[in-house]
Amino acid sequence: MVVNRRPLKRMKRRITADLYDFFTFPSAPSADGFLLSLPFRTNIRSFLTKYALLPPPSSLHPHLLTWQILFRVGDVMDGLDPAAVCLDVVEEDVARSRSVYCDQCRVVGWSSHPVCSKRYHFIIKSDGNSIGGYNRPCSRCGDILYLSESRCKSCNHFMTSDDVEDWVYHQLEDTTHLLHGVVHGNGFGHLLRVNGREGGSRFLSGNHIMDFWDRLCSALGVRRVSVMDVSKKYGLEYRLLHAVTKGHPWYGDWDYEFGTGSFALTVDAYKSAVETLCNLSLSLFLSGGQKPQTHLQELISFYQCLSEQKLINIRDLFCFVMSLIHDVHKLSSKIGDSNCKQPHPSASGSVQSWSALDVERVYEAMFRVLRAVSGSNWVSCRALRGAICKVASPDLLDHCLKELGGKLAAEGMVVVARKNPASGAFEYSMLTENATIFDLKLEASRAFQDVYLVSRRFQAEEILGYGGVDDSTQVKHLLASVESIVVRGRCLGKNGLSKFRMERGLERWIVDCSCGAKDDDGERMLACDVCSVWQHTRCSGIHDSDAVPARFLCSRCRGSSQMNKLIGEYQNETVTLAGCSGGAGGRGKSVTTYPHDG
Repeated sequence: MVVNRRPLKRMKRRITADLYDFFTFPSAPSADGFLLSLPFRTNIRSFLTKYALLPPPSSLHPHLLTWQILFRVGDVMDGLDPAAVCLDVVEEDVARSRSVYCDQCRVVGWSSHPVCSKRYHFIIKSDGNSIGGYNRPCSRCGDILYLSESRCKSCNHFMTSDDVEDWVYHQLEDTTHLLHGVVHGNGFGHLLRVNGREGGSRFLSGNHIMDFWDRLCSALGVRRVSVMDVSKKYGLEYRLLHAVTKGHPWYGDWDYEFGTGSFALTVDAYKSAVETLCNLSLSLFLSGGQKPQTHLQELISFYQCLSEQKLINIRDLFCFVMSLIHDVHKLSSKIGDSNCKQPHPSASGSVQSWSALDVERVYEAMFRVLRAVSGSNWVSCRALRGAICKVASPDLLDHCLKELGGKLAAEGMVVVARKNPASGAFEYSMLTENATIFDLKLEASRAFQDVYLVSRRFQAEEILGYGGVDDSTQVKHLLASVESIVVRGRCLGKNGLSKFRMERGLERWIVDCSCGAKDDDGERMLACDVCSVWQHTRCSGIHDSDAVPARFLCSRCRGSSQMNKLIGEYQNETVTLAGCSGGAGGRGKSVTTYPHDG
């Protein structure tokens, strides 16, 4: 397929004003047709179907489908089109991926999670282009080629499908993206990259990007998100600067909390370090009443004279400087607003209004169609829409279809929505509200089969705590107001998927460190020669400059019968015992060693 540049440029010019606004998208979950009670795996399919486009080139690599959503940055002003950015959503089939296991899950303590069948990468490239576009760089010389061109005109290199696939995987590892977040099919995700203006963004600040990511996660029903806080501002560790002025790191503005530290850093040690830094007296940097002699002393004295309140410590100084910066920004924004005209309303911002009677009429028509379907058959979204296409306008039909799942009908019936495991299309069915234990087990089995690779043949057999209850018992009578249950089952037959059992792979190890780490976080560790439990070397009193001992006993095994047996076995060797850590990094206590003469 040959694609030239001119039609693409005309199309972009024509639709720019109709793009979604980056600063408000997506709106509240209920307004966009998503329900917070629905799982991420359901919401993401509905989200992509409603908003995203799937370019034809994505069919070349079905295990790396790249969806696109275009946004405008701001409103149309004086007939001038605003800047546009592209969000790429790469739907990765993990079973066919080059990287089956997630390193981020290992670092944050989720390595015991089963491997999900899907991973979704949310990427905004720094150059504003799309991963799934029609252009690719030559793998040899870097010149841009159209997807229809198989040979580079500059270096005569022949481009293969493997070259294109290599380029897509390279994008998943690129550290220059303005935004890169990945969410597993079970709703657990990682924020890998946020680069604002200092990171190369021309239009979006770090706050803009984080606001967008936060709204996106809320709309999709993401369960938990981890982030490695390495943010900096003008070379300064931003997690310290922000913690001094506001009491929490920068990510705390979006309710991120301290999870696990690195280098044996615990939450108590982090809070203590921030408090120490905040209370550091400014007198330590001054000359005791003498004339300032350094540039730093001049700056501190200048702000002390400028402030109406007495600046005593680092927190006072930083808060005062930040208040001055905010005052300047407010003043400049007021001047800008007074010189700008009101933005023209965009077509995409128009709000449709329907009467309650119109909406009710559409739902009744949908209920009649679903009741007519016999047994446990399901009706596709497309078929249901076609059956009632003359009842109301297309916009109203789409609105009702998005909120159809969970609707109550007459005679104790409820509409259930699901994603077809084979086609991925949404389907609806009318079930009795009086669901039974059998229905609950069936839905639990489908959920596990859909999310986890190792559970493709999973069958739920028992609800823990209710083992003797008959399957025909109604759920509402048995569980009442119970918010969660535990289901036990088994995978039928040998499916050859044991390697997908955990994100850690086939390795079998246990991490239980005194700092609270329960997983491999990438820091140097060693295992006890008695219990085989791993812990940080620094938490055991072994500094980074020291070599890892050949024989090691943890504090739990010290004094046990196994310890005496071990010392007897390793004659003429040095057995190292873990020291009690004196704070972060294991400082303050030396390591005890026992040499033996044989």
